[in-house]
Formats: sequence, structure tokens, C-alpha cells
Amino acid sequence: MALGEAVFPWFWNLGGRYILVLDDSVLTVRREVLGLGRTQTFDTRRVSAWHYVLEQARGKRPALSSGLAFDFGGKEIRVGTSMDEAEVKLLFAEIRRRFPNSEWALSRKTGA
Repeated sequence: MALGEAVFPWFWNLGGRYILVLDDSVLTVRREVLGLGRTQTFDTRRVSAWHYVLEQARGKRPALSSGLAFDFGGKEIRVGTSMDEAEVKLLFAEIRRRFPNSEWALSRKTGA
């Protein structure tokens, strides 16, 4: 295991967060730890299949925790971790309230 794989989860637990900014055309996702992070943008026309994901084991590597995800270009993008299903439903209800005319719906994927 590389040093970064061991240290990053510790820092993430200490002060990690996701910041989502959603408007009519762009979803911006920032993953930030102690003020440093990475920002990704997604065309909302290609965002689909919002879903709750269960924790997923990955062998000796740390598990991917449960939370909110969506599909984009055939790839699953996780944007909220360590969230239980009720928290995901509340967050998604706010997204639907803000965008009532979208075709988005929340589903549940059980993981691989």
C-alpha cells in the first residue's frame, strides 16, 4: 500500500467534504480535504441514474463507502460518501425540488 493510500483516508475522515453546485446546465463537484481539492464539471444533459450505492469491498484496499452517485458517460461517479440511504433521499429530494422538470429519479444500486 502506498503512503498516499494510507494517509488520504485519515485526512478525509478528519476534514474531507464534497461540495455540489448544480444549475440548469452544469453539475460541479468539488472533493476537498482541508481546503485542498479537485473540481470536476459535468454536463447535466449527460447526468443520469442518480442512485444510492452500498459500501463496496475492494480486497485489501479501503472499501468504497455508501452514498450518492450518478452515471455520466457510462461511468459511475460517486459524489457523496458515508451517507446512509435516508440522507441520500433527503439530498436528492432537494435536488428534485430545485429542478422539478428534470427527468431525474433516485434508484438504488446494490453494488458489485
